[in-house]
Amino acid sequence: MRVRPRRSEPTGAKLAIPTADFWYVENGKIKEFNCYVGVSVMLAQLGVQPDFASAVTAPAATTS
Repeated sequence: MRVRPRRSEPTGAKLAIPTADFWYVENGKIKEFNCYVGVSVMLAQLGVQPDFASAVTAPAATTS
């Protein structure tokens, strides 16, 4: 069975997503840069609510 993705038209709505930027400087030069995005906040604003709890819950043990 082939499932086609649902297409949504753009709404023009704006998102406010928190980020954290980390610059690591050594001897006056940028050694490393990391940018972290608040993914759960972004998904909530997009209307996507993944089930994070089930992603970290261990499956029940089964016996054979």
